[in-house]
Amino acid sequence: MLRIEFDTPVCIYFGKPGRSRLVSSVFEAVYCLKSEKWPARNAPLALVAADVLNRARTGEITAGKARQAFVDAAWEANILVEGEPHDAHAPTAFMSDSG
Repeated sequence: MLRIEFDTPVCIYFGKPGRSRLVSSVFEAVYCLKSEKWPARNAPLALVAADVLNRARTGEITAGKARQAFVDAAWEANILVEGEPHDAHAPTAFMSDSG
């Protein structure tokens, strides 16, 4: 499988101090999102991110837009590390492409 890299890794944490993780590709983001550690797998932005990441794997969506969807899902789940940009006024960066 082709490794689709993000331009900039996304830093998330799963609850314990010092347990942060840098996510640097679409594959890693899918893995994290499906992980039992993800606190809100069925939350709206997590479901959107899962779809967007899968579409990025097939080339329908750019890695940058997939990254933004993952950032939004991490923000929604309250696991996005401070300092990561998130536009709270735009549910996902890719939505303008779909409709």
